[in-house]
Amino acid sequence: MTNTKPHEVWPTLERLLAGEITLAAFEAWLFASADLERVVGSQGHMALMSFNFRQPHAIIELNKIVRQLYDEHRPGCLARDRAHRLAVGLIDGTIELQVAVRALSRLYNEGNHWVPIIFVGIDSELDAVPSPEQQRHWAPEALETKLKELEPLVEHWRQGAIQAAKELLQVT
Repeated sequence: MTNTKPHEVWPTLERLLAGEITLAAFEAWLFASADLERVVGSQGHMALMSFNFRQPHAIIELNKIVRQLYDEHRPGCLARDRAHRLAVGLIDGTIELQVAVRALSRLYNEGNHWVPIIFVGIDSELDAVPSPEQQRHWAPEALETKLKELEPLVEHWRQGAIQAAKELLQVT
């Protein structure tokens, strides 16, 4: 077993719920986590360790278990944990601007009005920027021209998003 730190457990569970970890990667992490039982308790630990990762609709069933663990051990904290992780990643550059802003906008629209509303506006503005998926379909020269044209705006939106992320970290 690796020496997984207790403070790494909840962020990993939150990332699973956000769809950012594959089942295979989560299963490997699960069996390597030394502090999991201490963090989620013996029942939660048993539920995760005995989970059948090969069953039909495994991700749906696993998400139910993880949500239940959140409800039992960190009631009402899932959205705040997600917002905190996204804000930190936006500030330190480990989470792409569009990904972080879109997820924070979604949190706001789900009723978490402690998330600064500016993320909703920036998300809307970022619709003008071709996503990585869309970029694959662009002609290279046209894409380069479009991205260069949008660069000052994207940088302006990035700075606004980073400032809002710093404000968000004060409430999460």
